[in-house]
Amino acid sequence: MDDGNALGSMENDECRIDSIAQSWSVISKVGDNDKKYISMESLENHLIDKDNGIIKLLDPPFEKGKLEPGYIKAYLPGTRENGGQYTHVCCCYSRSKVMLELRI
Repeated sequence: MDDGNALGSMENDECRIDSIAQSWSVISKVGDNDKKYISMESLENHLIDKDNGIIKLLDPPFEKGKLEPGYIKAYLPGTRENGGQYTHVCCCYSRSKVMLELRI
């Protein structure tokens, strides 16, 4: 973030994992090979909500924590950019799986 705080860190109360970052480690082709598979496994374990049939953008959503990511914190937790599903998330996830030759 602009203020030096990291998003997508286990140390955060909110946004401990972000699906774009997980997928980008594969799509960009710069992630270590082992970490590419770990990132996809983490995405599947923490961001795919099988009960609701969605892939979340991030988790947990922004609500009351100290991070100030801008306008997305104004959305209700779990909606739109604040932890909801976005089409590009599904596309990036699918592309990553294909690049790793994993079953979707």
